[in-house]
This record gives sequence, structure tokens and C-alpha cells, in this order.
Amino acid sequence: MRIASVAWKGFAGLADGSLDFARDGGVPADLIVVTGPPGSGKTRLLEMIIAGKERVAAYGPRPRLDDVLGPAGTAAKISMQWWMSEDEQKFVGVTKPLLSTESIYARSGTVELAPDPAIGVLLERYDHDRQHGKMDYIPADRGLPSYATTVGDPVGDQRRKRLTRGPDKYAGLMKLAEGMILRRADAARTDTLGALFAALCPHLRLSGVGSAGDLEVVSAGGGSPRPLSRLSMSEKQAFAIAASMALVGVHHSVVLFDTPELYLSGAEARRQLEILQSFAPTNQWIVSTCAEEIVAMAAHRNLVRLGAPQ
Repeated sequence: MRIASVAWKGFAGLADGSLDFARDGGVPADLIVVTGPPGSGKTRLLEMIIAGKERVAAYGPRPRLDDVLGPAGTAAKISMQWWMSEDEQKFVGVTKPLLSTESIYARSGTVELAPDPAIGVLLERYDHDRQHGKMDYIPADRGLPSYATTVGDPVGDQRRKRLTRGPDKYAGLMKLAEGMILRRADAARTDTLGALFAALCPHLRLSGVGSAGDLEVVSAGGGSPRPLSRLSMSEKQAFAIAASMALVGVHHSVVLFDTPELYLSGAEARRQLEILQSFAPTNQWIVSTCAEEIVAMAAHRNLVRLGAPQ
């Protein structure tokens, strides 16, 4: 699943506009980079994409009208064209790769639009099967919370949180990883988590669960294990991202990644993004950044430069 194009009007914090990610009529680009000065709307563009998807087929609570329209707005429209792989076409029962959706947010009048049932089924599907595409959001306020949360239904818990901001979504993933390691369940998935974390942080290794029930890491050169809570902010966010990719199964998906350079140099942010792209080459990455090293990764036609603050 990928986004081929998006057009919007009336979305607070963004000038009306449109973007085409498949100008040659083929498969949409696998990397779109959005850049611009502070306050230009980089994060809002990602939030607009989420609002367009969630109005059609929501993972969790739909965005609030005030968040979409602003205090003075009356209506907004988001039109999107979605590209589907052959497997996804078979799943929804169509023989063409492109389907469209239109989302309307309004303070009055009829706002419910019935999408094509096929694309509605695809956008609503959420599970942790790595063969099933989904939409995922890595927000700029990501990180590991100071607590881990046990949930009875990890898939349902993550479904409601995957497109939200804040670190809360990662609390359930910490506890899920602890449980998998202790029960020695789904070794392939926990091994993948460990390998991806080590690639993002080559100086660390995931060592297991300590006597206090907390996930622990150890230096690559050896030494005593220490809990995740003692890691640096950049190391914590690396684990949060690795846990999302490995445990949620983020492949064949649209990933909205805000500020990959958070806590990192531009060069290190690029290195880590390249690792994530290699880990999940079937994903479409839509990245908002101020780092020139990240900007340089995108082809000119896949680079979105926003202007003055809105």
C-alpha cells in the first residue's frame, strides 16, 4: 500500500495544495522528503495525511474537528489516491492498482461519504502480520515512557495508538517484548527486534529480561546488563522504533516519520533511515526533516519544500 497523490483544501496550518508521488504513472516513490523552515507545516502535512485516512477507515478515534479546521475554519476536504500491490488487489477484489478516497470535515451539513468498499476494507485492516500493509506514524515526541503497560489485546491496543502522537504507544510494546522473551514465544520476531536494535545502535545489544522484569541491554563489547531506562534519549528512541517495526510488522506500509534527526546528527539520522529502508524495502517513507543529509536522499521530484510559516 502506498499513497500516489493527495490534495487538500481548508486544512488548518497548511496552505491549500496537492502532491503527486507517482508522476510517471508507475509505482509511487518509496521515499518522499518534506522540508522547510520551522513552522512551515511539515508536521501538519503528515497529520493531514492521517486525517485523510482516518476519516475513511479509522484505526482509533477520528481527529477532532478543531484539530483539522482550526478555530475559524468551517470545512476541509482531503482527496487521496492509493496504490495497491497485486496481493492487495486480490485481497479487496479489484484488478486495478489505484483507488481514490475523499474525506470531508465540516462543522455543519452532511459529511459522511461512502468510499469504494474495496479501499475501505484495505485501509481499515490492521494486524501485526508483516505481509499486511498499514499506515504508521513515528511522531517527533516519540520515546520510551517511564512505565510499561500490560494489555490483554496488544493488536487492539496498538491499533488505537499507531497514528497518535506521544510515547504512550511504546509502553505496550515494551511489555509485549518482555513477555515474548520470557515465554520464548515468537523467537523470529524477538530476534528481528534484537538485530534491528543492534543495527541502529551498534554499540548495544538487547540482552533479555532482568530479575526485576525489565528489558535489559548490554554493551557490544561486554559488561553488565542495564535496563532500558538508563539508556540515552537517542538509544531509547532507537529501541522504540525497532520495536514498532519488528513487533507490529511494519512492511508494505506507509510510514510517516517526523524529524528523524531527533537527538541525532544529520549524518547519523541518514544512516539510521537507510537501515530502516533496507529493513523494510516495501514501505513508502514520507519523512519531514530539516536535516540536509536527509534532504539529499530524495530525488528532486520526490522532495517537497514548504515555504513560510502558515
